[in-house]
Amino acid sequence: MGRVAWTRLSGDEVEEVVAILVSREHPRAERIRPSQGDGGIDVLLPLDGGTFQVLQVKKFAENLTASQKTQIEKSFNRLVSYAKSRGMRVSGWSLVTPLDRTKENLEWLESVTKAADFDIEWRGLPYVEGLVSKYPEVIDYYLHDGKDRLEAAVSSLSSLLRFHASRDATPGNYQVADSMATLHTLHAEINRYDPHYRYDVSVESDTTEASQPDIPGLVCTVQQSDGRSRVTVKVIARFSDAVHVRPIPLSVMIRAEQGSELETALEEFGAFGTPVTVPPENVEFSLDLPGGLGVSDTSGEFSIFLPRSNTAVPLQFSILDSSSELLADTEIVFHTSTRGQTGAEIYGSEEGGVFDIMLRLVFPNQLSHFNIHVKDFSGRKLETVLPGLRFLANCHNSNKLRIFDPFTGVEAALGTLGVGTVGDAEMIVKCVEDLIALQGAAKRRIPVPDFTTVRVEDALDWARAARLVRGDAVDVTWNEIAVPVTPGQENEFDERFPGALLIRHRLTICVSGVNYDLGLCQFWTSAAQVRRTDGAIALEDGKALVEPMDGSKAVMRLVEPDDVSSET
Repeated sequence: MGRVAWTRLSGDEVEEVVAILVSREHPRAERIRPSQGDGGIDVLLPLDGGTFQVLQVKKFAENLTASQKTQIEKSFNRLVSYAKSRGMRVSGWSLVTPLDRTKENLEWLESVTKAADFDIEWRGLPYVEGLVSKYPEVIDYYLHDGKDRLEAAVSSLSSLLRFHASRDATPGNYQVADSMATLHTLHAEINRYDPHYRYDVSVESDTTEASQPDIPGLVCTVQQSDGRSRVTVKVIARFSDAVHVRPIPLSVMIRAEQGSELETALEEFGAFGTPVTVPPENVEFSLDLPGGLGVSDTSGEFSIFLPRSNTAVPLQFSILDSSSELLADTEIVFHTSTRGQTGAEIYGSEEGGVFDIMLRLVFPNQLSHFNIHVKDFSGRKLETVLPGLRFLANCHNSNKLRIFDPFTGVEAALGTLGVGTVGDAEMIVKCVEDLIALQGAAKRRIPVPDFTTVRVEDALDWARAARLVRGDAVDVTWNEIAVPVTPGQENEFDERFPGALLIRHRLTICVSGVNYDLGLCQFWTSAAQVRRTDGAIALEDGKALVEPMDGSKAVMRLVEPDDVSSET
């Protein structure tokens, strides 16, 4: 491609083409639309550390006149004032123009920018021509007939595929390797002319799961299936400003009956940015995608959602009773948010992994309501999930909610709750507290069980064992106990009853199919009798059955091995 005749182009053409060349070289750059408050910035390039490189694009292709110098000086001074008033950290300012700089030009530029506390440079004709040679498709598209060739290339892709598929290949000798050249040629052809977007194509079995990859610059994914294989085309912006230079127009007609759930969902999207999915029978749309991939007057499931910010913000959530006494608190990290015309929705996760939460705010700072989604927290540490569970257990309308910043202590919201207790949170809290006590006695970590499979009997066993571990003596009702009898000592054993019974045994509990040893347990009752058959002790497998007298209860307690005592 020959050199560009910059002097023959209009000022708008020069500035448009040069700005796009700069954006291709710096994909993160953002073009600033001319306005009264643009601060003299044409292209803004964010850098690491929160600083910016500012590029001022000028159309001047011949030696600078006094008027042109004045324009450049005004743009520079506007930037200095703009950056100072907004605390913007500028690391460098570049004048970009297709003009060979002279010694006098550089001396003049240095004189008008000498007060700057950032780097100043002139990127002239050699820099611009270097970008031209690196990105020739930009010049071809904007200054030659590249736009027409792009449309022709898109319409001829099917011919290209047929040509390569038939070349030197028959049904009997076509190998997988034969398609490699075709695919390489296809990819090169569809990416040759478009300066704004690139296209990546893949073919997979239709039985594989369709995915939406997280690719920087991904604008859209178009997929088509014939029932056997699925072709995926990913449209990726070559630079961040591509969607403004070559926008993607979308027209949508949605039909929602008055008072329907869809009408409510659309109103919530407008007010708060809440995502909404419209069924195919209620929508018709046209979409002008690049690469000839658009559709017109078609229907299909249509999802609308606003971009979500991704700044992690931790907030402390506390539940207070009617007298403002603290009942429970936990930290929730808010990671995404949407914003509508009258409010916003903020999405977060409880730090222990117990639940996700969505807050709906009405501007300026009124908490409208919130939704809680309890997650599967089985297998996690007991201590980790307890704060979140306590929060859920106390989340009912007789209490108050307080939200504040844990780092500054600034209160963000305080209001009366209007929801009921979440599920079986109170019962689960009690179980977790008991299991934490049992975990200490077992000297082994007990993972959180799957509470959807925990029986009431399990919870009662854990509760009784936890009381023993905490040092309580527990009264128990019993029916019979099989006690081993030493052979030949049946009479001596019989003579002990009726009377008291003292037994020691290892106390174990079962959680999620795993047994945990809690220590030595003492069982004592003051009135027991031996079951007899025909006047003799009833023995079974060398054990006698001992029963309570007159419904007497027994007392259980945990003891040390050398500290076994009877009750009086």
